[in-house]
Amino acid sequence: MRSKQHYVTVMQRYGIPEHMHEGVCGYLVDRRGVGDFLRCLFEGKWPEAAMRADQDNEKAFYAWAVFMYSEVPERAHGTPEKYKEWIAAANEGP
Repeated sequence: MRSKQHYVTVMQRYGIPEHMHEGVCGYLVDRRGVGDFLRCLFEGKWPEAAMRADQDNEKAFYAWAVFMYSEVPERAHGTPEKYKEWIAAANEGP
């Protein structure tokens, strides 16, 4: 599994807004739930995510797409089921 520092470095490179880094790392590394915008992205609900985006995330929408499909594990995004399963796996241990 990749580290928080890895994801922060990559998000900085892609131009993902800094105020989103903690939530993304919380989901990907610690497998915690996230707010509505990120949940929509991780669930693959891009039109809804676009409606929920703040101004910074609206500007970074292309960067989000590249980040999601280049850096996020396939089993961690794309459907609501994958989102729920990713979080549930945190309770399964190593």
